[in-house]
Formats: sequence, C-alpha cells, structure tokens
Amino acid sequence: RNPMSSLRLDAQMLEKEAGRGGEARTERMVELAGRMRHTLDRMEKVFQEFLTLARPGEEKPVSLDLEACARECVEMLMPRFEVAGVLPEIRSAEGEMSIRASAAAVKRALLNVLLNACQHAGQGGRVRVEVSTAGSRVRLDVCDSGPGIPKKDRERVFEMFYTTRPQGTGLGLFLARTAIEKNGGSLAVAESEGAGARLRMEFPASEKELK
Repeated sequence: RNPMSSLRLDAQMLEKEAGRGGEARTERMVELAGRMRHTLDRMEKVFQEFLTLARPGEEKPVSLDLEACARECVEMLMPRFEVAGVLPEIRSAEGEMSIRASAAAVKRALLNVLLNACQHAGQGGRVRVEVSTAGSRVRLDVCDSGPGIPKKDRERVFEMFYTTRPQGTGLGLFLARTAIEKNGGSLAVAESEGAGARLRMEFPASEKELK
C-alpha cells in the first residue's frame, strides 16, 4: 500500500495546485505529475515482486547496494514525508555497501522501518538514514527525532500486533525483522546518540565487498 498511498497524496496535491487557477505553479504541477508517473513505474515493479512471492523459492538473493536501496525507498516515500512535515536525510560512508539478499524483501522491510520513523518523528521532525560498515558487516541505521523507545519496550516493538498508535496494526516492525532475519541479517533498537529512536539493520557484507 505504500506506493499507492504516495500516489494518492501526490494526486491530492496536484488537484489542490490545479485548483488555484491562474495562480497555479506550473513547475510544481510538472514535478507532481512526474513523481506520480515514477511511482506508477515502481508499482509495476512491486506487482511483479508479489507475483514472484506467489511462487515459493523464486525470491533469490542478489548483490544489493544498501545505500542505493535506501535512496530508492526514501524517494518512494517522499510524498508521505512532505505531508507529515518530516525532513529525510541519508548519510553514507565512502565505498559500495553491498550485501547479498532478496532485493524485494529488504526494500519491503526498509519501507516499514522508514514509515515507522516518519510516524514517530512528528511535524517538523527529521528522519536520518546512516549507511556504514562495521567489521565484516554492512549497517543501516534509521534514526528519528521522536520521543524514542523506552528500554522496556525495545523488544516488544517487534512483537506481532504490538503498537502504541491507536490506528497502528502492530505488524510493520514484526514483518520487517522477519524479512531481514530470513536474509541473514538482524534488526534491533540501538542506543541513540540523542533524542529519538535508532533502529539498526545489519547484514553480512557480500563477498565482493569483503575483497
């Protein structure tokens, strides 16, 4: 539902801009229309991924650049960030951050973690993605400027149906951890350097990265 929600939000913003009549900003309308087309292209890829998931055993691991994956997911969720008034940022260490995993599974997991961060960052908040290496592992941290996660709840947030949001399903982080662990990685709450939460993914670096 993530790309569909993004498409709906962009359509609403395009309709609002067009409704300004002679004061409508052409460049803004072109930007929104282009983003909608781009989202439709991504949705087509997502549908293909679901068809692949319907055939057990065919979601094979590939060499995946984790930074590029993060940038793609943030771009897909830009309409959600804009509406929520949240500013996303990506920081990456130098060099290729390659892992070997299912691209579809990692993207779905990362989208869930990013959405969780966006929801908790609050109006005017920030979400920062940091990609780095830690020994023989590739690390991706998603940090938000929200209230943070109490120590007593740092494992519970990954339990099925556990949520602190009235409209939450309690499935996002559970499904994210499940997908990441099936691909040889881990997902946990890490210590934050300041306010807010820090969720950390780690994967073994691909053989190419280790050379």
